[in-house]
Amino acid sequence: MARQTECTKCPEGSIAAEEGTAEKCTRCSTAFYEVNRRSCERCPAGYMSPFGSTKDDCYQCPAGTFLTLKSRTSSTPEMYECQKCKAGTYEVDRTTCETCPKGSTSTEGSGACARCPAGFITVWAGNPCVECYAGSFESERVYCEKCPDRMTSKKASSGKASCFPCTYWGEDYSGSVKKMACVTCFAGDYSISSRDRCVSKCPAGTYGNRSQANCDTCPDGYFSEYGADECQKCPAGKYGTRGFCSYTCPAGKSSLEGSTNYSQCFVCEPGYVSYGGSACTKCFEGRIPSYDRSSCVSCSAGSYQFNETTCMKCPNGTISQSSGATKCTPCSDGTLSSPDNQWCLSPEVYEKWYPETSKSRGINPLFYAVGAAAIALLLYVVVYRRNKKQTHDLNFEREEQVSLQTADYQRHTYA
Repeated sequence: MARQTECTKCPEGSIAAEEGTAEKCTRCSTAFYEVNRRSCERCPAGYMSPFGSTKDDCYQCPAGTFLTLKSRTSSTPEMYECQKCKAGTYEVDRTTCETCPKGSTSTEGSGACARCPAGFITVWAGNPCVECYAGSFESERVYCEKCPDRMTSKKASSGKASCFPCTYWGEDYSGSVKKMACVTCFAGDYSISSRDRCVSKCPAGTYGNRSQANCDTCPDGYFSEYGADECQKCPAGKYGTRGFCSYTCPAGKSSLEGSTNYSQCFVCEPGYVSYGGSACTKCFEGRIPSYDRSSCVSCSAGSYQFNETTCMKCPNGTISQSSGATKCTPCSDGTLSSPDNQWCLSPEVYEKWYPETSKSRGINPLFYAVGAAAIALLLYVVVYRRNKKQTHDLNFEREEQVSLQTADYQRHTYA
């Protein structure tokens, strides 16, 4: 007679898959518990249990999580776990996650949704909260409403009362279609009050006011180039207003730096000229100002610069052969200066070229001096000799008269 096998009771949390030995016992899967070693029952909804559990081992999933099937294959039992709800959802009865309604959101593992802060909305249900863009305001945490025309707002503004008048209202090129809007400049850019635009560099006639992020117009009498951070005075000879030196003083006149109108133009001093729109400058040596002081004119050949405003013809016996002379050169002895005082000529050449002109014209002053000295000497000799002869004759007559008188005296005395 065969020996009968002894039966062994399955341990707690396990069930017998079929009648037999303990080796045939199977542990209940997660979220299940053992009942009388014969079946595995599901824990209540939203409850979890480890492998091989009894009813007392079932526990509720933590807040913000829900019970979900982790994995299941043909060779393994069902596997469950408590999984956190994703951001933008909230846990319901530990069994599921619902999407947060518009205007609210949540973080991962949340058991409830929180309303978006003021100035923020959710574009779609379940999305995170985002701030309303500048120029709009949040309404009911559901949408961003645009501020009325010529008004704007800061980012994350809430309510229509947060809108305020635009500082700059102009053409907006940020989109594909040009439109009128409040212009908001990016960091580092400047806004232009006169043209209602934002620029990275200020236009000519303005300067970058970094403290105000504006392009301010230069004061009267000042100007600026494109991209300048400061204005400069209008140069001498020019004047203007509102950032431009558009006007020039006429030739012969100039003005001080920073001038604003024509009344500030003045006539250049003697010896100075202005070519128009420039400072008064002194003429070089050998040159004098023109009659209207608009240019410097060289003293012509045959003349020299007498002072800052006058050219004089060279004296007879002297010449200057090129323009711009500051002094005349004397002719050598025995030569004459030409009538135009540009050449020194011998008397023969002078008589041949200028027969109608007196030969005395243009004689070197030294020649005159030598001639005068010779004539004076000659006159002195003639006068001296004449005076000497007259003195001799007078003395002879006196001696003869004395002799006669002496003879008469002796004759009468001895008679």
